[in-house]
Amino acid sequence: MTRPSAICLILTALLAVGGAAQEPEPNSLFLDGDIEIDVRPDGDAVIHWQTLEPTPAGTLWVGLVPDDALPPFASYRSTARIVEGDEVTTAHAASWEIPSFERWLYDMASLREKGGGVIQLRLVTWSLEGNRNEIFHTRFGYARSEEGVYRRVPCITLGPVVDCVTDTSAVISWETDLPALCNLSYRVGDGGPTTEMRTGGLPTEGPVPWEWELEGLEPDTEVTYSVLFEPSDPWGEIPTSSREFTFRTAPETGSDTPFQFALMSDSRAGRGGGLSDVESTNWEAARDLMNRAHQEGADMILFAGDLINGYTASVADYHRQLRSWRDATAPVGSLVPIYEGVGNHEWCGPAQEGDPRYIQCSYTDSRAPELLFSQHFVNPTNGPGPEHLGDLEGPPYAETTHSFDWGNAHFVSINSNYWWMSPHGDSDFSRGNREGFIMDGQMEWLDSDLATARERGQRHLFVYTHEPMFPNGGHVGDSMYWGGRVPEVLEMRSRLAEILSRHGVLAIFHGDEHNFSRMLVTGEVCETVETPFWQLISGGAGAPFYGQDTDVPWSEHVDFFSTQNHFVFVEVDGDDVTARVIARSGQVLDEVSLTDAIEGE
Repeated sequence: MTRPSAICLILTALLAVGGAAQEPEPNSLFLDGDIEIDVRPDGDAVIHWQTLEPTPAGTLWVGLVPDDALPPFASYRSTARIVEGDEVTTAHAASWEIPSFERWLYDMASLREKGGGVIQLRLVTWSLEGNRNEIFHTRFGYARSEEGVYRRVPCITLGPVVDCVTDTSAVISWETDLPALCNLSYRVGDGGPTTEMRTGGLPTEGPVPWEWELEGLEPDTEVTYSVLFEPSDPWGEIPTSSREFTFRTAPETGSDTPFQFALMSDSRAGRGGGLSDVESTNWEAARDLMNRAHQEGADMILFAGDLINGYTASVADYHRQLRSWRDATAPVGSLVPIYEGVGNHEWCGPAQEGDPRYIQCSYTDSRAPELLFSQHFVNPTNGPGPEHLGDLEGPPYAETTHSFDWGNAHFVSINSNYWWMSPHGDSDFSRGNREGFIMDGQMEWLDSDLATARERGQRHLFVYTHEPMFPNGGHVGDSMYWGGRVPEVLEMRSRLAEILSRHGVLAIFHGDEHNFSRMLVTGEVCETVETPFWQLISGGAGAPFYGQDTDVPWSEHVDFFSTQNHFVFVEVDGDDVTARVIARSGQVLDEVSLTDAIEGE
């Protein structure tokens, strides 16, 4: 079935909001609304943007996605001419001639042949207040008639991407900038009929997202798909359909078919300028690591939180940050499913009284970060119900806690930052939950979920969550340790360790600390552990790095540590599971057989 997400209505309202006074603090908003594009009949594109502070106009780069680019990364070729606001002000505009890209020298996307296409834009401007670059990405579609008249038409601004892949199904989602009629076309294997399904359009303005579930697929089979715009009023022919993408369905559940997956986290804004901070995400590192994981042959990618800087009181700001992350990762997400989890930075809530620099607690109404996060991503919906603190009911877990099978393995994402309450405010946590604390309802759900997976015969169990059980650098004072000074946290961690050990979980993956560390958790590390399991902290997707704290009780059990940007690449082949840690440069930092070490205990 197809279902337009509620986010289209939220974003439509949010993008119309302007003016710093209307947005609560803290937030990192810089643009006042969205970038607006006007395509004129002679082929001039005029691009307008407003800023919330007076700023120089900056540079607007213009480019294309080459026809043979896969993943479809954009290449930039020219700059637009500033026509308004070249002084320090808040209103700016630039003009660019579309026909210049239709010449043979520059037409890398068959614009001339197709009678139009998609133009990529990158705005690089400067914040005088922050003394730093501000970078934004967008794109627009155009069509050219046989008479040479140009007009703007809808285009896909995010996606299409593939999610929730099983051995018999998958979900394809995409977002268009303008309402239009769409078809999802796909074929299975090397041939067979092409199936087109009309999804229809929405009579709204602003972004229009769609999700479509493909069912009745075969295990371990290639599926090729594309999103096609259907000619309709008022657009006529729309030459901005997506290219074809191919993904592979999961192996048959319970089978020993080999597969690979990658794990990474913490791509919030980095340091060093350039694309290391694009609307509060390390756009370049996230894109590079996702692409390298795909090139290594990952069948899916797990992301264990801290996609963005977050920590904002503004829902509009929260949405913009997550859209930036999605824009960076969607080219790879078109080819392999990405399962996103939340971290301590994926939070949105009211500022503390008297100190707007900090969030007091997360919202629990329709602005709850769990709900807002789930509106941006497509994950399984089999998590637990909301928690309670006395008479207070927390937000739904939504799609932030879930599980799924892949071949002979079972994967569980748990939310270790549910109903977040800032330690800077009310320290009794009577209106929210402590960072890194797993509440009773989720703990019971995890126990039951792992037991059910074992009953189904799933051989390898993996859990991933943001906050480390045994932190080693940067988060010793919180996560699931809190410096050893909070008894209820240590009791919770011991309970979690017992559940993982009792069900024979092979590894738990974490983020939060911006480094990599590998440790075998045994009874010497935690007394509730009978069957050892691995803890792998992989927080190297672009956030500022942390060094190692060697003054924790388990330091001597840490087998490997690195501060490089990286991801963990795991190969599952029958009974054997091997992990390699691959740096952004391609260097293999660490390699170990996870199963051999457990069997040797």
